[in-house]
Amino acid sequence: MNFDLSDTDKKLVAAVEKVVADSGYPRKAAAEDTAGAGDSIRSAAAMLAACGYLTSGIDAGGDTAVGRMAAMETLAALDNRHFLPLEMSVRVAARLIDSFGSTEQKERHLAGLLAGSTIGALALSMTATPPAAAGWVAIRPEDIRILPGNGRGAGQNAVIGRVIETVDRGPYAELSVETDGQVLTGHLTRRELMELDVTPDPSQPVRLEIPPDAIHPLAS
Repeated sequence: MNFDLSDTDKKLVAAVEKVVADSGYPRKAAAEDTAGAGDSIRSAAAMLAACGYLTSGIDAGGDTAVGRMAAMETLAALDNRHFLPLEMSVRVAARLIDSFGSTEQKERHLAGLLAGSTIGALALSMTATPPAAAGWVAIRPEDIRILPGNGRGAGQNAVIGRVIETVDRGPYAELSVETDGQVLTGHLTRRELMELDVTPDPSQPVRLEIPPDAIHPLAS
C-alpha cells in the first residue's frame, strides 16, 4: 500500500538514513553479540535523538503517523540491532509516561528518554490489580466502534459514553470516551470523524460497540 508522505515526513526518513550512514553510528551486529550492548544502544539513541526520531509522535514536530511508520521501517531495515530496544524505550515507555504519567514521573524520566541518555523498559506488576485480574479485559482501540446517539446495536456489546477528548493522529483521529467512570480510546478515520460530527461535549452521547471476539480477558 502506498502513502503520500509530507515534506516533514520525508525529512525525518532522510535524517534517519543519514544518521545510520554516518561512520560514528554503531553498526549492525549478530544477535549473540551482547558485549557493550547498553553503551551501543545509548550511542545510537543519542544520534537518533539529534535528528528528531525519538521525539516523533510526542512533541509537536509536524510529522504524521504514516511518516513515523516510514521512519521506523527505515531504521528497522538499516539497523536490526538497535531498532526494538529503541522502540520499546520511546514508543512504549516514553509515550506511556507522556500520556499517563504524573508530573513527577515526567520530570524525572521523560527528558532522558527523549534525549537518548536513558533507555526505558516496562514490566507488568499485578500488585495494582485485583486478585487474578478479576473482571479485567483488553480491547484494541481499533476494535471499538464509535457511533452517534444513545441507541443500542443488535448483537454487540454496547455502552453509552461521552467524548472528552479528540486527538489528531494524522490519517486517523483518537477519541477518548468516558463511560461509567472509565475512559476508553477508539480510532476513527477523518471521514468517520466528520460523519460522526462530535466534539468534546459532556451533553453529547455516543455509542461504543465492541464485537465479542475483540474482548480478551487478562486472567482468571
